[in-house]
Amino acid sequence: MQELARHHAPEVIAELARLVLKAKSETARIAAGRELLDRGFGRPRQSVEVSHPEKNIVRMLLDDIDARNREYDRLKRYEVEAIRQRSTEQFVTHPSQMSAVESKADLISQNHEVCF
Repeated sequence: MQELARHHAPEVIAELARLVLKAKSETARIAAGRELLDRGFGRPRQSVEVSHPEKNIVRMLLDDIDARNREYDRLKRYEVEAIRQRSTEQFVTHPSQMSAVESKADLISQNHEVCF
């Protein structure tokens, strides 16, 4: 197919040149001229505008990780406090039992730190 197209290329180029000069429609003359220029000089390069963030992207990612870690720690502290509160309300009937409840909450808190 390419060979056949190349065989007719001289006639096609001549017709494009004729259209540039003699076509009645301005649109046809412009299109023919553009085709001739594209074939002779190649298509114009397209520019692409690339923008980058104002801040360093690595710093942005690290800040995001820090914020998520702070939120995770806040929620974990809330969870430990809720366990202490529930344990105190449900199981403590005497002040001497309070140390066992505190030990359980501390153990949960410590396990969190070790696992994370």
